[in-house]
Amino acid sequence: AALAPTLVWEAAQAAETAEWNDSWLDGDRVAEHQEGFGGYACAPDRLGHVLEMGAGPWTQTRGMLAARPDLEVSVESLTVFDPAADFYANHVPTCAYSSMRELKRLDGGTFSFPLRVLAYQGEQLSGQSFDTVVSINVLEHVQDAFAFLSNLHAALRPGGTLIFHERYYEDSVAAAMQIGYRADQPMLHPIRVRRRVLDWLLADMDILYNNCNGHGGRQRGLGEQGYYVIARKRGAAAGA
Repeated sequence: AALAPTLVWEAAQAAETAEWNDSWLDGDRVAEHQEGFGGYACAPDRLGHVLEMGAGPWTQTRGMLAARPDLEVSVESLTVFDPAADFYANHVPTCAYSSMRELKRLDGGTFSFPLRVLAYQGEQLSGQSFDTVVSINVLEHVQDAFAFLSNLHAALRPGGTLIFHERYYEDSVAAAMQIGYRADQPMLHPIRVRRRVLDWLLADMDILYNNCNGHGGRQRGLGEQGYYVIARKRGAAAGA
């Protein structure tokens, strides 16, 4: 299912914010994603202007910079895009961007690069471009997978880098299971896509790193496959 009915998506968002409300965690599966990306060793030496879509309360950019501290000086700005960003900043005590002006480090202190926080869906992103786009375990939370991925692709400049993780499902029954929505059991993950959807996103990109692990993090027993990829969008970078 690549499109979630509005009722399903809104219930999923409410369940997601309830999941993190008053949480004292300081990250979401950071070590797991660091391992999945191979310590981000294949990330480019320059990140430039960075967009993280669906950043949650803590972002995954912090985990990337913790694994590759040499990249910090290459970050010119970070834009955080998440429909629940305002909620997280006000209701999650450990939110990494609670000030809405600075991003907290995992080891204390704050990063020096400029931060912008936008409380919008990825489907609403338009008219902006970035050198690096980060989207880690986000697609399954969105309302419209193709609109989200189209905007993500458009926001990445030619020559820019995509840092992406998602689960995909080849079993048609598992992929469609979100249709069985019940009001008393809202789903946190209303979207489940096939591998060909991710191949469509990456069609004009060169793969720098690719890791298909068999469980995609926490296994749900639905035949899911985790997919970590770092890719460069073809075309000359601005000023190249």
